Amino acid sequence: NRAEELGAQLIPVLSLRGNLQFAIGDYEGAIEDYTRYLTYSDELGVRYSLLGAYLLANQPEQALLVAIDGFGRNNDPNYLANIAFIAYRAGDDEQATKWANDALVRDGNEFAAYYVLAMVAARNENFDTAIEYFDLLAEQEDWQYNWPFLNQQYGHILTLDRARLAQMMGDDEQAEAFYAQVIDETYWYLPYIERGRWYLNQNRVDQGIDDFIQAVRLAEGNEPLTQAIVEEFVDYGSEIVSRAVFR
Repeated sequence: NRAEELGAQLIPVLSLRGNLQFAIGDYEGAIEDYTRYLTYSDELGVRYSLLGAYLLANQPEQALLVAIDGFGRNNDPNYLANIAFIAYRAGDDEQATKWANDALVRDGNEFAAYYVLAMVAARNENFDTAIEYFDLLAEQEDWQYNWPFLNQQYGHILTLDRARLAQMMGDDEQAEAFYAQVIDETYWYLPYIERGRWYLNQNRVDQGIDDFIQAVRLAEGNEPLTQAIVEEFVDYGSEIVSRAVFR
């Protein structure tokens, strides 16, 4: 019918425009287009893009609703592991654990599920379990989970999450080593920010200042991000800001 014909014509337009808006950081616009797209065609890649747009728009609860909506049509182990991450980001550790374990029952090599279980364990201070799962992932020489969510765009790579865990445990030596490793492996502002916070909270002021300066350099060209980094640094107080200015 005519409505179906119009929908078929809209699909490539919605996909292209949604992807462009996602790429420039207009996540609300991307959400609108991806949502319309899914009313015409339930394509898994577009659902993942919609989930990602909600996460980057800081609306994880909405992302969880979209994940649940796609559950009946996409319930393979990989989808379960991916939406377990969405539940984790929404703060629903019980649902995240269930989906991750369900994924592993169906495929014991669905390593993304172990990643989610490790983060859930860390957040609940079950440190031995978190270490066990992170170590398991680190031992998989040929495995690197990247798409769709466990990557730098969403604030995750394995080495940084291991640094976070070590920091939570108060293991300064391990935290230092993992932060150094992730900084060596990536050209990324976030490890510098997180290590800079850690240094400043330990009163290692000069090292903290150095890390925030490097984070600003790596964020060059992204004005909102640069402004957010500078504003966070300024919140540490005038004495520290003065030391940064007059070094």
